Amino acid sequence: FVTQVVAAPFSILYGRLAERFKGKTMLYAGIGVYMIVCTYAYFMNSAFDFWVLAMLVATSQGGIQALSRSYFAKLVPKQNANEFFGFYNIFGKFASII
Repeated sequence: FVTQVVAAPFSILYGRLAERFKGKTMLYAGIGVYMIVCTYAYFMNSAFDFWVLAMLVATSQGGIQALSRSYFAKLVPKQNANEFFGFYNIFGKFASII
C-alpha cells in the first residue's frame, strides 16, 4: 500500500520533469535510482529498512512505468500501435514470470 501511495505523486513528478528534460533522460534517471535501491536492498537487515526500501522503490516505479509507455508510444508506428502495445503487454507478463 505504501508503495502505491508514494508512487502516484512521483509519477506526476517524473512527467513534469520529462517536459523539462527528455523522456529518455528521465527513464535513465529512474533506472539509476533503481540501481541505488537494489544496492540498498542488498544491505538491509531490519523491518525499518524494508519500509524505507518500499518508499524508495516507489520513487521511480510509477515514473518509469508512465514514461516507458509514453516513450514506447512515440516509437511505434501509429497504424500498428495496437499490435505493438499487445506485444508490450505480453512481454511484460513474460518478464514477471521470469
